[in-house]
Amino acid sequence: MSDISDFSLQFLSNSPLLGWSALIILLALSVYHYRRTNPPLPARVKYPLLGLRIIALIALFLTLLEPVISYNLSGERRQRMTIALDVSGSMRQSSDGVSRLASVDSVFTAGNNPLARLSENYDLEYRYFSDTLMTTREAPNTENAGGNSASAVGGTAIGEALSELARQNVENPADIWMVISDGINNIGREPLQVVEELPAPMQTPIYTIGVGERSDDFDIEIADITYNPVAYVGAETPIKVSLRWRGVGENAIEAQVELREVNPDSDNSSGAPSATQRIKLGRGELAAEIELKFTPTKPGAAFLATKITSATSERRTENNSRVFAIKVLKSRLKVALVSENLSWDFKFIKEALKKNERVEVTNIIEKASGDYIDTKFPTTQSALNQFDVVILLNPSAIRRDNRYRLLQSFVSSHGGGLFVAAGERLLGRNQGASEAAGTVSLNSLLPMRIASGYRSVLRRPTTISLRGENVLHPALRISGQDENVREVWRSFPPFVTVAPFTEINSDSGEALVLAESEYQIQAKAPGVSSAPALLTDSSNTKPVALLVAQKRGAGKILELNGSPLWRMAFQSVETELTTRHFSEFVNGAVNWLSVT
Repeated sequence: MSDISDFSLQFLSNSPLLGWSALIILLALSVYHYRRTNPPLPARVKYPLLGLRIIALIALFLTLLEPVISYNLSGERRQRMTIALDVSGSMRQSSDGVSRLASVDSVFTAGNNPLARLSENYDLEYRYFSDTLMTTREAPNTENAGGNSASAVGGTAIGEALSELARQNVENPADIWMVISDGINNIGREPLQVVEELPAPMQTPIYTIGVGERSDDFDIEIADITYNPVAYVGAETPIKVSLRWRGVGENAIEAQVELREVNPDSDNSSGAPSATQRIKLGRGELAAEIELKFTPTKPGAAFLATKITSATSERRTENNSRVFAIKVLKSRLKVALVSENLSWDFKFIKEALKKNERVEVTNIIEKASGDYIDTKFPTTQSALNQFDVVILLNPSAIRRDNRYRLLQSFVSSHGGGLFVAAGERLLGRNQGASEAAGTVSLNSLLPMRIASGYRSVLRRPTTISLRGENVLHPALRISGQDENVREVWRSFPPFVTVAPFTEINSDSGEALVLAESEYQIQAKAPGVSSAPALLTDSSNTKPVALLVAQKRGAGKILELNGSPLWRMAFQSVETELTTRHFSEFVNGAVNWLSVT
């Protein structure tokens, strides 16, 4: 039951006496005026009108006097308490077979514990938090945990949980907050900072209950590891290890952090560590960051393990080590630039690759006589596999030197990259010739098939139009520009000739058509020698694929069906593009082909 007390009426006007005097005079004049009306009014009309005028005057003057009525309403109600429980990964760590979260549950259910009797005196409201505040106890990100619940949930954001709790309690704030956590705040703002920033009405008393091991127990852990996920053979890469410890007494404790390469398929981690560093741990709950160096010796995935060792025993050691992986690439990519004659395409691509310090180019140029100007094309699989990427410029459809069979194994089995710039030689008199025994045609290597009935390239200026769904493919990335990538590609000068590839070669697997011609072509009956013009509006037509990417076995293939390429290095002044875009395309394609 509620009681009203201390009732008072006050006026905020600066001259209340003057206001009341004016009100009394006006009321008297109203009465006097209505006593003598002309013509006279009946009493049943006159007196109600007089009453309404008096009420209007009183309301007007009360508004001008600004009255304030105040009173106290007293009564009894149960206090509300909000309990915020930490359900993050650290609360699921076990000690003596019992997790910290389970310890909290046991305390709240023990009949003789004061915490278990809170509901007798308070209306309880529960909230749960990890990296965010939740209304249910289910922890986030629990899928694909691999059985490790401690690493399956988010971090601990005590400060952010308090901030969100204050926002939710604006209209009906709780009288008391109780925060139960192990105190490891590793995300967002510090709790004290959040509490100091709360407005005065929201500065609710906060009681904290710590859960976990005793603070005087020595423990050191690897809190975080920062590293570049990609490294290069022979190049030193830094590994930054963040340490956190507690329970150090008067005397400093010396610990050693080591980094070693491990085999992920076995527990064998023998051998000398790659790097070690000693650190002295000072008194108190402190943290530090050290830097270790790792130099990869071979390409591929390198699995590394960091481990802390100290002479002082710890109650918990499962947080003393971590395993992570780094992708190691060759420091210099070996690229074979192969052309069956000297051409401007050869010159411009060679110059573009020379600008990349990570690329080592081998020029393979064939003479008309069948000999080579400098280096010969590799005749064995082991010799070809020394390269990371092979670029074929305007290659013939069929070769008698068995190079296409070597390239087939180079891509599918060895994991190499093949860049084919198709030109007139691919659609010459040998295009339909039968293959010699034991040879492989280039057509069987390519991701696309030539449209039926075509024996020559199509001659008509053709601009590049990117496929929308694949516009962000790494082979199309041109860095350093703010324009839309599709418009940048359309600004390249058109190809003069186009090889009529229209269908994906189903025998070679799935392929991505990255760019198409703005025109389409119509298939012809076999034996028709003349090549029709490119069409823009006709039935039964298909677009010409200009740039196609494909993963083949362990390697990759990139097919470009427009020529000449060197025109891409020249752009009009109106486009505000420079020749660097051609260089970036060539080097970007090589980088994509080399990463498996």
